[in-house]
Amino acid sequence: MREAIITFALCAIFCSQTTHAQTQEKTVMLYRIQIEGEKSDDDFIQIKNNTDEPVNIGGWKLKKRTQSGKEYSIKTIEKNTLLEPDTTFLWTNKDSEQAKNADATTTQTLSKNNAVALLNEENEIIDAIAWGNGHENLFENTQETEHNPEKNEILTQDDNRNWSVKKERLEEKPEETTYQKILLNEILPNPKGEEKENEFIELYNPTKEDVNIGNYILKDASKTGKYTIPKNTIIKANNFFTVTRKDFSFAMNNSGKETVTLLSPDETMLDETTYEKAKKNVSYNRTPDNTWRWSKKTTPGKENVLNNLPYGKMEIEKNIYRNTYADFSIGTKDNDKDNIKITWHFGDGKKSYKKETRHKYTETGTYHGSVTLDDGSEKTVKKFTVTVKKFPHPNVRIRKIMPNPKGDDAKNEWIEVENKSKQTLNLKGWSVATGTSSKKLTNHPINEDIKIKPGKKAKITRKESNIVLGNKEGVIKLRYPDGKKAHETKYKSKTTIKEGVLYEKTDTGWQWTETQKKIEKETSTNNKEKIGLVAGTETTNLPIGGQSKEAFEKPWHKKHTLFTNIVFT
Repeated sequence: MREAIITFALCAIFCSQTTHAQTQEKTVMLYRIQIEGEKSDDDFIQIKNNTDEPVNIGGWKLKKRTQSGKEYSIKTIEKNTLLEPDTTFLWTNKDSEQAKNADATTTQTLSKNNAVALLNEENEIIDAIAWGNGHENLFENTQETEHNPEKNEILTQDDNRNWSVKKERLEEKPEETTYQKILLNEILPNPKGEEKENEFIELYNPTKEDVNIGNYILKDASKTGKYTIPKNTIIKANNFFTVTRKDFSFAMNNSGKETVTLLSPDETMLDETTYEKAKKNVSYNRTPDNTWRWSKKTTPGKENVLNNLPYGKMEIEKNIYRNTYADFSIGTKDNDKDNIKITWHFGDGKKSYKKETRHKYTETGTYHGSVTLDDGSEKTVKKFTVTVKKFPHPNVRIRKIMPNPKGDDAKNEWIEVENKSKQTLNLKGWSVATGTSSKKLTNHPINEDIKIKPGKKAKITRKESNIVLGNKEGVIKLRYPDGKKAHETKYKSKTTIKEGVLYEKTDTGWQWTETQKKIEKETSTNNKEKIGLVAGTETTNLPIGGQSKEAFEKPWHKKHTLFTNIVFT
């Protein structure tokens, strides 16, 4: 920020020049002030760091007061502006000839009989100066001079805090050498074959003119990796220039982070790109929107040909519960017909590599996951967020069991359940545990959709769940997806249960029944048939004797008929 000064003449007469002690505490101070140059708006204020340490002047303020004492803000310095020792900060009017060299500009102007103050971020006055006379309300601790600076005169404060007037000008910054914006365009860090020959870096000239890139510099992230392009190397307008490993000596990394930089001859950075890992014979390419992408189609000396990104539709189960498997799937497509590798990250440290997969979260909470599609050149990452809740445990009850059906058990065994909740349920993901006792149960997951509306019933067969029901006794537990018990029932018989007999829950409890026709036949024509007694559980109530159904339904018979517990065998 420091500006050099060329002094043409020193004003011999400085009216009321302010003089302070020869030794002053070093500080940041007002250094030079001009209120008029060749133009009336050639105003500037220069601040100087007269200390031995950098000073953060972010939030500091320049203010002025007119002769009448009215105060104006000139500039509040941007946050985190660091002023190094013995350097300056320059404010100018936006139309000043020095505006191009300024660190800050505004529309404020300075005039005769003004005062200027420098305040820190806490609004404490660091330095203040007033010129001219007739001031009614000066800043606190303001130094004063009666001299009003004329055209091209600059009020100047030395290191001992003494002000004087000098006729001088700020030296203009020398014109900088400008270099055409040449771009890094394609990089092949990990080629097939010999890396020492086949690695390449491609440059592109986006301008309409040929550019001499002699003495331009290519380098990698290492301290010694550096290649200077030979003198008088020309890159044609809108054309490419490729440098191979035969030319440069440094080796670009295949694994781990690498940075490739293009520098001008004075080592000003012109372009730079960074990559993390390079696959075999896949180049890193600049895109039309100046981002970078990988592609299997290497094109040294030609326009880049980009890979088609893999894509797909992700589907995730809407309601996800703790200790319950949830379905995740991704449909994949790739216009290059590349093979796509899939990686699910579920957000709990677990992964899957399948298109369609299931995952169980063991804790409730919010998880941020992703699925990555990798076609060998590039990766497409789709992110997702899921909230895992406790399973709500809706009320579902076992209502009927067919343990020994007519025909093939594997095809005809079934369990009927009733949805007692107020919402439609899908039993997929639930399970049925069966066995001869509570200590000998086998769990059978329900792998197919079984949707039940509120108050409705549905059957679970071997098609949906590989249930196995005992023909003499059994325990059945319907389980929620988190493994908790939804409902349980059991049955037991001394002998094999007769085919086609149904075990069902009625208003009076669990009982064995057949179809109505079978019951009528047994009760009307075969009442003397020997039948086995049930050993253990609730059973069907049938009358003893030869009464027909009609006779049995008469009130007198209902009142005086003898009943016993029986089961069909």
